[in-house]
Amino acid sequence: MPGSRFATGLLAAAFVAACGSATDDRSFATGPFGPLAPGGTHLTRSVDASSGWPGEALTESALDDGTGRDLFYRNWLTEAQDRPPILGPRYDAVSCTACHVEMARPGVDALDARPPLIARTVMAEHLAEFGPQLQRFRTDRAAPAFELEVTWTPVPFTYPDGTEQSLRSPQAHALTDDGRRIPVGLRAAPLLFGWGLMERIDPDMLAYYDDPYDRNGDGISGRSRPAVRDDGSIGPGLLGWKNAHASLTAQVRAALVHDMGITSVRDCRQGCDAELSEPDLHALTDFVRGIGVPQHRLDGQRRGQDLFGQAGCAQCHVPVVQTLPDPRPELDRQWLWAYSDLMLHDMGPGLADPGDNAEGREWRTAPLWGVGLAERFLTGRGFLHDGRARTLEEAILWHGGEAAEARDAFARLPAGDRHALLEFVRSL
Repeated sequence: MPGSRFATGLLAAAFVAACGSATDDRSFATGPFGPLAPGGTHLTRSVDASSGWPGEALTESALDDGTGRDLFYRNWLTEAQDRPPILGPRYDAVSCTACHVEMARPGVDALDARPPLIARTVMAEHLAEFGPQLQRFRTDRAAPAFELEVTWTPVPFTYPDGTEQSLRSPQAHALTDDGRRIPVGLRAAPLLFGWGLMERIDPDMLAYYDDPYDRNGDGISGRSRPAVRDDGSIGPGLLGWKNAHASLTAQVRAALVHDMGITSVRDCRQGCDAELSEPDLHALTDFVRGIGVPQHRLDGQRRGQDLFGQAGCAQCHVPVVQTLPDPRPELDRQWLWAYSDLMLHDMGPGLADPGDNAEGREWRTAPLWGVGLAERFLTGRGFLHDGRARTLEEAILWHGGEAAEARDAFARLPAGDRHALLEFVRSL
């Protein structure tokens, strides 16, 4: 819609005004809507980044009665609490935390774990034959259903000042039991911080950023994607790398089915035996819905924040949005500093899925809350949809398409300013 990014500019300007250019950084913790609590009043978690990964605070859930937590951390390949194993017959992960390593429990789960990369079909013929995901394992302990082959190719990048940076690009194939070599797109699990809050973001606010034809001529044509809500109505997709889901329940159901081979009662068709009951699905979803967001660590980052706006990063990584009214106070009309417009954007050929999908170049603007903690403490996790970026700097340099101008503005900065901008992002 015309002028959609004008609204972005107003919000960014309000943010800058609230954290202006005075030399005293103490006001940086306060914005135009009160204290900068990125996850709102109830779901912002204090962390002590100096003491190591602050998992204890971030693995809690404000909406959980204990059942959902047990389900989230359960290994579905084994019997647990009188529940039989129900994983499979094909699967990629045995538990939620096998992919979402940021939810590792202190002293229990390894923080250097590398989340598995998921193979997604990218050719229409393979989608019809195999479905959307090619699972690597099956429960009969036979040979892998699909062997994933990933080759990493170095991609050199040289800054205008001569500084060199090495990127890497994956080429992935699934090797089938009958000897075929199928091109696939890769997916890494996104950070789970604040998913329940993102589910409740006001769609009228997001509509300001929906500009698929770039009518305002700013070079950014982010668009929303319609998806089915739980009640069967159509609403904007808000979750997933491609905004495929309008609700957290739908996202959780998809992960259960595709990643772990677990059929919830809602996904059963005629003749199907549901493996996860409606109460269990609700409990698991509410656990995820109540996962909080790490508090900002903004001290001394004013220069980086200014550069973030000047480079154009805030055009898509919009600083603040608000949730809808909700009977749960944790989700009710909360101002969120997620740094995302939650739109799909053309990110250029470098980040495109292989294959013949017309939407292969489009990705949802990833929220930035918690990314600095992930870079520091979860060194094997990676960034972007396929985990190719080992650092946040690499993630920025992979931006193309609509984000190319902002990437180039970052690249042109002196080394000290690039460092300041990156340190601001790490503080979110």
